[in-house]
Amino acid sequence: MAMYVVGHKIPDSDSICGAIALAYLKNKIGEPAIASRLGEPSPETQFILDRFGFEAPELKMSYAGEEVYIVDHSEVTQAPDDIAEATIVGIVDHHKLGDLTTAAPLECWIRPVGCSNTVIKMMYDFHGVEIPKDIAGIMLCAILSDTVIFKSPTCTTADIRCVEDLAKIAGIEDYKALGMEMFKVKSAVDGTPARDLVLRDFKDFNMNNNLVGIGSWKWLTCQSLTLSKPISKLTLPS
Repeated sequence: MAMYVVGHKIPDSDSICGAIALAYLKNKIGEPAIASRLGEPSPETQFILDRFGFEAPELKMSYAGEEVYIVDHSEVTQAPDDIAEATIVGIVDHHKLGDLTTAAPLECWIRPVGCSNTVIKMMYDFHGVEIPKDIAGIMLCAILSDTVIFKSPTCTTADIRCVEDLAKIAGIEDYKALGMEMFKVKSAVDGTPARDLVLRDFKDFNMNNNLVGIGSWKWLTCQSLTLSKPISKLTLPS
């Protein structure tokens, strides 16, 4: 039975590109895997997928009875609604350790870096698996997105080195120019409903039994809301 590799709800570029990259790696080392997603790609993510010739991963909302490898988070509120009925076989992340629990040991790759795809690059190096040119491209873009082209305070030397290595593999000479193209797509908001802007990068967190939703637009600002129910069930004005 193949495992599903999936990121968080309201997926960003790291979540979707990471699922694709990690599923490829798992298949190469003899562990059948299928990339999936818990929502629609953002305009930036769709730009990245189109740029390197990928279709969006399978949209799959239910994982009961499945083996699941979690990407880019370890929070119950960001996982599939029926995650308690699935078997979590691994987590790759760059955030704080969340509240997902398992009944059996699992593989964990969690590092204090700017992007999950930086950790996935480390996994490729560990297993000695060559990264295809197109996958290197989407991984590079995910790192540039999460680190705001290295301007984020969460950016580390590991992120920069991974981008430099991936750029060579992908044949991209000016990766910063590619990053600017991505952010132009992200910043094009004319005609976009306010609700869509708020939800473009929104995550739920359980903080001391208080459900808090945090929406960030890495290029400009970050705001938080205290919610009474998950953002996936919250009705916002259009």
